[in-house]
Amino acid sequence: MFERPIFTGLIISLVFGLCACSAEPTQDPVLIYTQAAQTVEAQLTGTALAKPADTATPTPIQTQLPTIAPTTTPVKVGLPTLPPLGTLPVLDATLQPTSLQPPGTGATPTTGILLPSALPTIQPTLPQPTATPKKSYSGDHATFQYQVPADGQTFAPGTEFLLSWGFLNDGTTTWNPDYRLVFFGGTVITNVSSVAGPASTPPGQKAEYNVWAKLPSEAGSYITRWKLVNPAGAYLTEVYFAFKISP
Repeated sequence: MFERPIFTGLIISLVFGLCACSAEPTQDPVLIYTQAAQTVEAQLTGTALAKPADTATPTPIQTQLPTIAPTTTPVKVGLPTLPPLGTLPVLDATLQPTSLQPPGTGATPTTGILLPSALPTIQPTLPQPTATPKKSYSGDHATFQYQVPADGQTFAPGTEFLLSWGFLNDGTTTWNPDYRLVFFGGTVITNVSSVAGPASTPPGQKAEYNVWAKLPSEAGSYITRWKLVNPAGAYLTEVYFAFKISP
């Protein structure tokens, strides 16, 4: 785009230079113009040759992957050949199944399946319960066992009955009649203040104390309290009886 103006300028400069500097007689202007043009063309050609040539982009070469041959050869497994049907063994049709009926029935079995005999009955062995050892105390000791009648019942006014308490002698001494049941509070239901025990109650045995009770005649809720003591008057245990009188 810019080489032609430069080329024209060079030619004009050379023409004026040759005309001004030459000492020789005046030459033909056309000849001078032709020589100048040839000189400029030779310079441009040398400049073009001095430029490095454009480097072409190399085309990538496609590399083919090698083909890997299989290392093992598949082995064909042949199936076993079955013998022809004519060579199979023939069952003996004369065989008879074993009788499954009990002796003396005379029944003919229809199948040859053998039934198993009766299996023995296995009875599991259960562990026997272990008795809980009873506690024992050194010296005098009593534990309440029962009461008849039970607490909380309703009675008619003035009802009379035998009130009983049972105790266990779980100490190490033998009780005698001096081990007494003594009234100590609540409603008075009898005309005695204490009740003697049995003639003898060894350790581990039970003793029953009975009171002939006569209940109040007025309606309401009542409670009577008693305690068991040894011959020295020492406290062993206590009981009570709670009841109601209907209107």
